[in-house]
Amino acid sequence: MNLQAPDLTAEPSFRFRPSWKAAKLSLALTTSVALAALLAAVQSRAATADVAQSPSGQSLPTHSLFRKIALVETKAAAPVEAPKPVITDFATPDGKFKFSVDTTLAPDLFKWVDKELMPVVCDWYPRIVAMLPSDGFTAADKVQLEFRNDMGGIPAYTGGTKVSMNLPWFRSQLQGEAKGCVIHELVHVVQHYGHAAAANTRPTQTPGWVCEGIADYIRWFIYEPKSKGAEITKGNFSSVHFNDSYRTTANFLNWVVEAHDKDLILKLNTAARQGSYSDKVWQDATGKSTEQLATDWKAANAKRLGL
Repeated sequence: MNLQAPDLTAEPSFRFRPSWKAAKLSLALTTSVALAALLAAVQSRAATADVAQSPSGQSLPTHSLFRKIALVETKAAAPVEAPKPVITDFATPDGKFKFSVDTTLAPDLFKWVDKELMPVVCDWYPRIVAMLPSDGFTAADKVQLEFRNDMGGIPAYTGGTKVSMNLPWFRSQLQGEAKGCVIHELVHVVQHYGHAAAANTRPTQTPGWVCEGIADYIRWFIYEPKSKGAEITKGNFSSVHFNDSYRTTANFLNWVVEAHDKDLILKLNTAARQGSYSDKVWQDATGKSTEQLATDWKAANAKRLGL
């Protein structure tokens, strides 16, 4: 059996055509009347409902018949209050040098700062000042230290008389390198080689490896020599060079001090601060250039290591 649905869109045969057209006309009129009534109702509702008020009482624009625009009021987020600064003052026993430590972001480290770090700072800062004097220069008597959490992988740095300390790094090094790191930065406070511009109308620039080498020399060979943190070993011997900076240069400086001139650090520091640094400082102190000294230093380490 073939059950096929009738085609309701097809026009009937000729004998029914007049009545079919009349039906279509009637349907069109009825539809128009219904649409007109619907439109009137919608417009009436739009006049009373679509012109509404916001929660704050502000009138909202009339909505389109075919598109509604939702206006959403949002309250401004409450401002986040910055933590109140926590700054503690410290001083050397004689009151000559003063320090302020900002632990606003590190309340958990306050006890460590108070009981472990600052006793070291108050003891060693005057010593560093005494190690690095020069004519016409007075070291800063006020130093700021602050913990920060936006320093990336840099443990600490110094700008003028302010030492910034990397909070995550210090948390991981409280019983490791933290205090030695601060000693290094305090050396930079005392060095203040920017003084050269005031001391010399045509200052020479001191290489960075000398600045950092002196800071690490005082740290590794005077403050914490037992830590052996700047040793030349069989593992690093082939790659080290005297001007690698930091620990390597500190080791080089220590060798020159012990082998040639115990006052070398004082002389280098004075020249750097007065803007008169050159290889001549090494030549005058030891009778050799830095390259000659570096060759001898490498040879001495090779012999010590049995290489």
